[in-house]
Amino acid sequence: MIHTPHKGVKVRELTRKMALELYEVRETIEGLAARLGAGRGTSEIIAEMETCLEEQEIIQVTWGIEEEKA
Repeated sequence: MIHTPHKGVKVRELTRKMALELYEVRETIEGLAARLGAGRGTSEIIAEMETCLEEQEIIQVTWGIEEEKA
């Protein structure tokens, strides 16, 4: 959000770099959620989580985002 006095607030434009950084943060948070949920989740919930990860991989391929190798 960008606030300009006497003009109001508008949404900041998202650059490709910013989007990639947001996905890195999201990837970390989702990994933590998956670890915590795996110990508590049912087989149905775990299957749904796996589907979500597969969809994320498809998006990464579509956008040409390469995963960093540790």
